[in-house]
Amino acid sequence: MSRKCEILAPVGNEEMLAAAIQAEADAVYIGGSQFSARAYAHNFTDDKMSQAISLCHFYNKKVYVTVNTIIKEREMEEALNYIRFLYNNDVDAVILQDLGLARAVNKQMPDLEIHASTQLNTRNVYGASFLKEIGFSRIVLAREIPLEEIKRIKDQIDIELEMFIHGSLCVCESGSCYMSSFIGGRSGNRGRCAQPCRKEYQLYTKEKKRVGEENSYLSLKDLNTINHINKIQELGIDSLKIEGRMKKPEYVYSAVMNYKAKLEGFEYSFDLEEFRNRDFTEGFQWSLDNAKLKEIDRKDLHKGKRIGKIVKKKKIQIKLEEDLNKGDILLFETKRGKHLQLEVKNQLKRNETLDISHIKDAKINSLVNRISNESFLEVFSNQSFKKRGISLFFKGRKNSRAELKVNLGEISVEIFGEDPIQEAENAPITKEKIIKQLAKTGNTLFVPESIKIDIEEDLFISMGELNALRREALDLLYKKASKKHSRDFIEDF
Repeated sequence: MSRKCEILAPVGNEEMLAAAIQAEADAVYIGGSQFSARAYAHNFTDDKMSQAISLCHFYNKKVYVTVNTIIKEREMEEALNYIRFLYNNDVDAVILQDLGLARAVNKQMPDLEIHASTQLNTRNVYGASFLKEIGFSRIVLAREIPLEEIKRIKDQIDIELEMFIHGSLCVCESGSCYMSSFIGGRSGNRGRCAQPCRKEYQLYTKEKKRVGEENSYLSLKDLNTINHINKIQELGIDSLKIEGRMKKPEYVYSAVMNYKAKLEGFEYSFDLEEFRNRDFTEGFQWSLDNAKLKEIDRKDLHKGKRIGKIVKKKKIQIKLEEDLNKGDILLFETKRGKHLQLEVKNQLKRNETLDISHIKDAKINSLVNRISNESFLEVFSNQSFKKRGISLFFKGRKNSRAELKVNLGEISVEIFGEDPIQEAENAPITKEKIIKQLAKTGNTLFVPESIKIDIEEDLFISMGELNALRREALDLLYKKASKKHSRDFIEDF
C-alpha cells in the first residue's frame, strides 16, 4: 500500500478555511496580519487566527502559518513577538524565508517546527543539507527542482519535503524575482508582488523595430500535476501543496477533492478544468519544452471547462460535448473579439445543441467554455461542518452537586453543578426531561450519540442548571479537543 501524503490546502479567508476542512484536507497554510508573502489576501487578524487554529485542530487538521517574507532589522522583534503569539496559540509550524528569523525562532522556541519557504529556492541536496543543519524540519521545494534531485535529497537528508502540485506559477526562479520591486516598488519578497509577469509587453529588435503585437510573453500557465500525482507520491514527498491563497473557496474545495480522489481511488464528478483561469501545464519536471509552460496570448479563451463549440447548421448553435445544467454560465468569443457570457435556461445532454441564433455576432468554430457549474455549486453550498459524536452521562443525588461527564473519543470532561440538588416539592425532574435538555447541542460542533442518566427519585433540578452544565461542558470539551501541543506559555522574551 502506498504511503499517505499530506494534502495541504491554501487558506486566505474564513470561507476558504471552511472549504478546506469540509473537503478533508490534511492541513492548511494560512497568512496572518503580518509578514505574509500574500499581503493582499484577506488574511487573518490575531483573534481570527486563534479561532482558525482551534477549529482546524478540532477536526485533526494541521495549521502552518506563513511568516515568509524578508524581515528588516527593525522588524525582527515584532516578527518574533508575532511568532510567539502563534506558538502560544498552538500553531503546528511556521513557514519562514528569513534565515536570521529562523535562527532566532530556534533559539527562543526550540520545540516549534519551522518550515523552509519555497522563497529560499531549495533545489539541490546541498541547500537541503544546510537547512536541516540550522534547524528546519521541512523544506518547501523550489518549483523548478528536477525529479532526480528530489530523489537525491530524500535519499540523503532526513527532512520532510513539501512540493507544489497545483496552482499559479512564477516566470522567475522561486524567491529570486525582483521584477515587481524594480518596476513598481512592490517586492514579492515582502509579500507585495504586483504580478508584472502577467502584463502585456511589446517586443523590439535591437534596431528598435516593433515585432508583432503586445502580448503576455512572461505569463506562465497554471500547474496541474493530477496525472503525475502517484509518481510524486512514490518520490517520498511528505506534503502535496496546492497554491491559491487569493482564490475562491470553490477552487480550494474542488482542488482538494480532485487530488484526494486520485490518491485514494474514488470517483469525483467535477474536474479541475471547471475552476481554471488559465491553461494548464504539468510544470517544470515534466515539460521539457519551456515554450509549453507559457500562455502568451491571454486574449484567447482559457477560463473554465470546454463544453462545445459554435457551429452553423441552418442556424447558429452550440454543439455540446458535455451535459449542461439549468443555471450554468457559458463563455465564448464573438467575431469582434469580445467575450460573452450566456446562462443556460434548460438542462441539456451531450451531443445536443443549444440555439444561440439571437447572438448575431457569434463566431463560428469558436470554443465554448463553462465558467460556472450549477451542479457543483449546489453540492458545494450544501457542505457544512460535520458534527462530532459525543456521549453524555448525568448523575444526580440528593444533597450532592449534579455531575455531567462528556466524552469525545478518548477526550473527556467532567462538570459539577454549583449547589447541592434538593428534594422536589412538587413535580420532580424526570430522565426524559434531562435527556431532552442535554440533547440541545444546537449550533455547536457536537451531536449526542448516547445519553445515560443515573438519578434518584423525587429530585428538583432546574432547566437553567441543566443548560448551564451542558454549555460549560461542551465549551470545555471543544477547548480540550482543539489543543494539540503541550507547551509552556511564553509571556515575553
